[in-house]
Amino acid sequence: MRRFRRIRCRDTAVPLVKRLAAEMARQRIGPQDLAERSGVSFETIRRWFERGGNPTVENLNAAFGVLGQQLIPVDRELGDDPYAKGHHAGYVAGRRAVARQPKEGVEG
Repeated sequence: MRRFRRIRCRDTAVPLVKRLAAEMARQRIGPQDLAERSGVSFETIRRWFERGGNPTVENLNAAFGVLGQQLIPVDRELGDDPYAKGHHAGYVAGRRAVARQPKEGVEG
């Protein structure tokens, strides 16, 4: 493994990319190691952080998978789910292994 080098993340980066950068720093995994382990090119990962590129769900899922996390789809109407608080729609990253079960009596 290479010597750890923290990657700089633009303020305008997508929130999930900011979360990815924070988790990479916490686990001390650099962008080149992430690229090799995830199968996403280094240039693509660099573009997310330095130029504010928009990552695909597949690429983000591969990157978070290397860090032991997964993307979890969420509804726009989140209600009182504290796990997804602050995320307006789409996906959140987390270590939750199983999706939330529907409430009894609610079909869906």
